[in-house]
Amino acid sequence: MRMRRKKHLEERIAATDNLYRFYEEGFFDKKDFSLIDFKKVFENDNPIELEVGAGKGSFIIAMAEKYQSKNFVAVEKLSNVIVSGAEEGQKRNLKNLAFFNLCAEYFPKFFAPDSVSKIYLLFSCPYPKNTYKKRRLTHANFLKIYEKLLIKGGLIIQKTDNKDFFDFSREEFIKEGFTLLFETNDLHNENLNKEYSEKLKSLGVEDILYITTEYEEKFIKSGLKINALVAVKNVF
Repeated sequence: MRMRRKKHLEERIAATDNLYRFYEEGFFDKKDFSLIDFKKVFENDNPIELEVGAGKGSFIIAMAEKYQSKNFVAVEKLSNVIVSGAEEGQKRNLKNLAFFNLCAEYFPKFFAPDSVSKIYLLFSCPYPKNTYKKRRLTHANFLKIYEKLLIKGGLIIQKTDNKDFFDFSREEFIKEGFTLLFETNDLHNENLNKEYSEKLKSLGVEDILYITTEYEEKFIKSGLKINALVAVKNVF
């Protein structure tokens, strides 16, 4: 079912203009694109972390509040969804956070190579039918795009409740030459919590254990296990 367009969406988008970059229908038919100047967007050259498919932005907003010395970019293709996160970010006056409604296949048109330190793929749509596998955000086609965006030693962090999607993803990462630094099929296992916390802290991504998305909270309450991995860009 297609999501109903929110009332007064254009007005809400316009009201978050300093935080939210909206690209109207037809924009991507243009031949010429310009790379985003993130130094201009954030007025600094702090490290950039990117969440792809950010939804309403609960994770990225929490990260931006916690780490003021980093810049965070939330990308979501549905303006109906992401505008809520932009409004919340504006309400909290987060200067180190920006929202873009883009599809991942357009990233090379907007993000400079070697410009992102971490990419978060949190509870992406698994597209369970095999005929739709190329739409999965961990398909090799997308991993090739992310690899170009990441700095040397840059990380990709994935979380999902879907075991089949997770298995597919880890195979794609390995096939594309990424090294898996951490992986689990039960991220919130109480017996392994301390071990996981120490390992994730050593990688600088311990927040994936403690900062949860709205979907993740529902999954945990339903007793579903959370699959997670951390992959590093290999440099040869």
